[in-house]
Amino acid sequence: MAAAAKTLELIDGHDEPGIGSGNFRNEIALQQNTPGWKRVRRGPIRMRSGASEAEQACDCSSYGYAWDLCKNMRDWAHRGIAEPDIGSVVTESGHLQEDRVEAAMRRFNPMSPLDEYRAGNYFVHPTNPMFYGASPDGQIWSRITGCFQGFTEYKAPFHCIRGLLDGHVSQVEFQMACCPTALYVEYCQAFFQTKPETRNFSTRVQSAGERQWLKSIVICRIHRSEAYINEWMMPRMAAFSEAVARDDDTWMKPSVMAGTRPPRSRGTPMAERPYVRIDRVFEKTWPEAEMPFIPLP
Repeated sequence: MAAAAKTLELIDGHDEPGIGSGNFRNEIALQQNTPGWKRVRRGPIRMRSGASEAEQACDCSSYGYAWDLCKNMRDWAHRGIAEPDIGSVVTESGHLQEDRVEAAMRRFNPMSPLDEYRAGNYFVHPTNPMFYGASPDGQIWSRITGCFQGFTEYKAPFHCIRGLLDGHVSQVEFQMACCPTALYVEYCQAFFQTKPETRNFSTRVQSAGERQWLKSIVICRIHRSEAYINEWMMPRMAAFSEAVARDDDTWMKPSVMAGTRPPRSRGTPMAERPYVRIDRVFEKTWPEAEMPFIPLP
């Protein structure tokens, strides 16, 4: 497995856990956003794409186009331009809220008593060395059978979003592509805000520590779709990765992109892509006077 060998050499050189240090052959016991995780994620040169880039690489993201990400990754990989290590305020706030989102899901998910939640760790893509893999927010193991079921993915949007974003489906399906035994991903999107009497109405951004009151929550179970993974997503991911590796400027020109990159899908509704079964497990929005308080675990 070429991807595994390269990654093993990289992390062993830093005295960090190697492939197989988790429960699966291609799993690495690494926490998100740690120095080791960032080294493994980038690889020897930063030209690999994975779960975090899936929605933009497939051109189904609400936040950016595929050619923007391709240009940035080409600069990082081929021109020695340093990849920025600081996310936006919105991204950082989301990371800080993930523990609170997990606490909210455990509280309101009717399936939680049947499940055991473990660390998500890091999964190397099992076959393609151009894909770095995925680092889900958590793993789900059945308390009844003791068997692995799937992953968890937590989202804490900075603004209230109604429902599941299409691009997130690509992200979680890529996570399951990195672990063939994953059956589903439990996706939880929770929007937190401050109480009206303590809210600062200035332009200052409310910190994650201040936003502790749950305004709305959506919990979905997104099932594995082999058609979505193999027929729709992976061909687009492969074409995107090849464009980054080629460092070909013609791929970047809108006039020729239709013939040299995956078909545009930004405006393609989910109904026109391969079917993905999505079960709504729990959804609720509270009036401000009744918002439940969710402390950090």
